[in-house]
Amino acid sequence: MPNSSRSDDSPTPRQIEVLVVQSNPADTLVTVEAFHAAGLTTGLSCVEEGEDALSYVRGEGKYANVPTPDLIFLDLSQPRVSGLEVLKVIKSTPALMHIPIVVAAGSDDPKFVRAVYALNGNCFIRKPGELQEFVRFIESCYEFWSKVVTLSPQPQAVKYRVRDPLLAVLNEPGTPTVLLTIGRGSTVIKTDFRKVSERGELARRVLQMLQNGQTVPTHDALQLRNWAVHPDDAMLPLEDIARRILRQEENSNEKTG
Repeated sequence: MPNSSRSDDSPTPRQIEVLVVQSNPADTLVTVEAFHAAGLTTGLSCVEEGEDALSYVRGEGKYANVPTPDLIFLDLSQPRVSGLEVLKVIKSTPALMHIPIVVAAGSDDPKFVRAVYALNGNCFIRKPGELQEFVRFIESCYEFWSKVVTLSPQPQAVKYRVRDPLLAVLNEPGTPTVLLTIGRGSTVIKTDFRKVSERGELARRVLQMLQNGQTVPTHDALQLRNWAVHPDDAMLPLEDIARRILRQEENSNEKTG
């Protein structure tokens, strides 16, 4: 039966990226179906644990190429990393803190509610016990965030132009990764980076893309800024951030080598 509260001239819900973090498979199934019924046909992803939720929003491991969520539906109870810890980490990370987080729990214990808002959760909702109520709750939630609210735009990939001197990556089969510093009319200086860190690998990959005139993917750009040597460095051009990361790695290798 059509919902009489929706008029023909009401705004059409936008297709947004929603991440559901819920440990109960039955609740997850109902939540997914409710979002589908509300009109979300694409962009819905689910994880069961808080650790996976953090890996997802950071784009780590198997989540390396996923888009940043526009909205997170977070179950307060998580088996390993608690829902409150997930909320705290996301809301304290500059590159992620703009993501709205709807926290749901089976109890509206005042201490939980206060904790959610103290950690900058966008709203706390007690999950209804009845299935039909829960479905209506999800529909209302999606309608609000997709039609009423103006969400933070998804960041666009930006092309950066490399300045001289430039850093390039040389990695021939069977040889260690080597960083080349190439200056205009200067001698090539080779620095060996045998002890490779994940952060250093990203810095090298970004520099190689810049050298080739390629667009740096949004996720890589955000991750590199998040891994800047100092917090203030996050606002520097990507080239400068990557250089500082590699310089720090080189100094570290010299001390421990």
